[in-house]
Amino acid sequence: MKVASKNESEIKESLSPEIQNISSEQLRNKVVSAWLMALEQTSFDSLKDLGQFKGINTAEHVRGVAAIALGIVKGIKEVFPDFSVNVDTVVAGALCHDLGKPFEYDPNNESNWGKNRWATGNPALRHSVYGAHIALNAGFPLEVVHVVGSHSVEGAYLQRSLEASIVHYADKVFWEAVGRVKFGKNLFQLAGIMQKEMY
Repeated sequence: MKVASKNESEIKESLSPEIQNISSEQLRNKVVSAWLMALEQTSFDSLKDLGQFKGINTAEHVRGVAAIALGIVKGIKEVFPDFSVNVDTVVAGALCHDLGKPFEYDPNNESNWGKNRWATGNPALRHSVYGAHIALNAGFPLEVVHVVGSHSVEGAYLQRSLEASIVHYADKVFWEAVGRVKFGKNLFQLAGIMQKEMY
């Protein structure tokens, strides 16, 4: 695997302005480092190079999920001022929830998995599982690792934290909204199209 040609400032720019909602500078730096690690292990050079679906890139997707998650937190706090949630965990988790996508969608990996899917699986690891691996190696607190590992369907087998639940639903709302606005499809129709295109 190659070393990613993108530097920290390019990753920060790709995740802005949402990354600035993380109050901890150390956690902001871990978000950037984790994405650099995720990209280093694949043929992708940047978050903008990694498409999610029909012209939507990963930077747009994770920023959208972070913005929706922040909106959920803000909306609940307006009605219930005593509502308590770790906003840094929500935003870092939202920005990193798809850390494993470069691995899952790397053309070299897809080619290798397709050669003997009965031995390797196809994919060998889903993005939420591999993303949790990256998040652990990047030194994230377990609360953020949990968000990354439980945001998708695999999270149904875990008890999601409040922060993980917020990111999980924000991710779903993102695809529901984008599906309707960009493609005139609801989430289930969009998921069917995405699944057909992935396999």
